[in-house]
Amino acid sequence: MVIVPGTAFVELALTAGRHAGSPVVEELVLEAPLLLAERVVVQLQVTVGEPDDDGRREVAVYSRPEAADEDGGRVVTCHARGWLALQATPLVPFPVVWPPADARPATVDTLYTRLADTGYEYGPMFQGLRAAWHAGEDIYTEVALPEDAGDDGFAVHPALFDAALHGGLIDKDAGSTADLPFSWSGVRLGSGGGSRVRVRISPAEGSALRVDVTDESGALVVSVAKLAVRPVDPTQLQGARGGGQRSLFQLEWTPISVGSGAPVRVALVGDVGGAGEPFTDLDALQRTIADGAPAPDAVVVAVGTPAATDDVALAGRAATTEMLALLQWWLASERFAGVRLVVVTRDGVAVGGGSPDLVLAPVWGLVRSA
Repeated sequence: MVIVPGTAFVELALTAGRHAGSPVVEELVLEAPLLLAERVVVQLQVTVGEPDDDGRREVAVYSRPEAADEDGGRVVTCHARGWLALQATPLVPFPVVWPPADARPATVDTLYTRLADTGYEYGPMFQGLRAAWHAGEDIYTEVALPEDAGDDGFAVHPALFDAALHGGLIDKDAGSTADLPFSWSGVRLGSGGGSRVRVRISPAEGSALRVDVTDESGALVVSVAKLAVRPVDPTQLQGARGGGQRSLFQLEWTPISVGSGAPVRVALVGDVGGAGEPFTDLDALQRTIADGAPAPDAVVVAVGTPAATDDVALAGRAATTEMLALLQWWLASERFAGVRLVVVTRDGVAVGGGSPDLVLAPVWGLVRSA
């Protein structure tokens, strides 16, 4: 699967922001991958909104196939969405001495072979890492485009920009899950340029990375205050082919084995109909278990009590808050380790319906199965 690198979307947002007078990508979240197929032309569109009181503008990147499908339509997909801003966080000084005096060389000769075994199969344009060093928690690298590659009018070439991230993969274990950029924060362009750059990759908040790129004279090319990555399974990308589901996230029904047919003890919490032992709330169920009763095999909880308001946004926020509180409480309770949680939503759907069999329609999610 040939995926357009996330750096291409960032470069598009940076260029649009520069033209609109908001040159910093304050945040850009990648919502869906853009997969390329042979002899299929894709059209791109970048939208920039009006500035708010702080000068921030919404930005989004969309695509659609140039050719219409059998029904005469063309599916439009949003690949990235975020905010442009006027100001960015202060730069961190880049070492004057190159490579840094305390840096230890790292082996990069077999890097792209090892990454191919992990799932990254970079083409010649993207195999830009030339040298690397460790210095404490920082990784320094030299990155270059092939000699026959031009800048093609980019503010920073996406292939060069992408290769600047590869230093963060040097210590990646063979056979581990492939990671893809997910969220970019505090991205700014500098005055430097060229096809050969120096890179520093440093730890940022949590598991995120900070990336600073300069040219060989030390002038800033591009800086990323925080880059967050997420593991991705190649099967998650299959839906992005053709006109199917484009998002990395999708709803799936997972078959559950019923086992040997042994009786299952079900606890019904709140206003839930069906076969099972009823409880007024989760605290009541927990007290019963504390008094010596065995934990049930499954707990069924109804979420989404009808709100006394016609404000859809307010009602949705209330239901989401209720769901979050339930999951936090459940995960913090050791008494329900190994117990399956079944969440029943209520959107005009009868639950129970007077039938002796438990009706779950629709089911939102299953959490913490044994």
